Amino acid sequence: MANSKLESHKIVAFRLGTEEYGVPIGQVVSIERMQKPTKIPKVPKHIRGVLNIRQQVIPIADLRTYLLEAECTDEDDTRIIVIDVDGRSMGLVVDEAKDVLDIDPDQVQQVDLHGAASESVLGIAKVDERLIILLNMSKLLNELDPSGILQEIQHMAQLEQQDGEEAGPAEADGEGADEKVSQAAEDGLAK
Repeated sequence: MANSKLESHKIVAFRLGTEEYGVPIGQVVSIERMQKPTKIPKVPKHIRGVLNIRQQVIPIADLRTYLLEAECTDEDDTRIIVIDVDGRSMGLVVDEAKDVLDIDPDQVQQVDLHGAASESVLGIAKVDERLIILLNMSKLLNELDPSGILQEIQHMAQLEQQDGEEAGPAEADGEGADEKVSQAAEDGLAK
């Protein structure tokens, strides 16, 4: 395994279902307690919505739904890991953020996977008795497309603004969830 793919020898380990996964610590902005995202209409099932985290509107994807194709409920240990790769940010919902581990390149084994999984997995790290699946976050963010989600939100906000202007002041003054999403998206995209 090439060292450059890990960016550092430290990873953040987290749990999805019964398996452990890891991402390079250099790509982790923060680990947040679970919050209720603002829902967005007409997005894929694994997109939970958006959150305003540290003055930035970030799309939130449920990795449990996306990778495991499982319906999951949020528990006390559920966390959002905020990832940034090449200026693209996204919050990833996981069952539990476990710990930060030092990984020696000798502990990482390549796996012979085929199809989409082969590009999303960098390898498997064996740390003591633990097997940790190392994810290729660049590839994963290409699939999840946080920029496209924010563009769609901005487009919906523009449509709502046009509808509000046509509807007149009485309807435009509503405090519905759609308008909150529009404002949050506009604020986040204006930065």
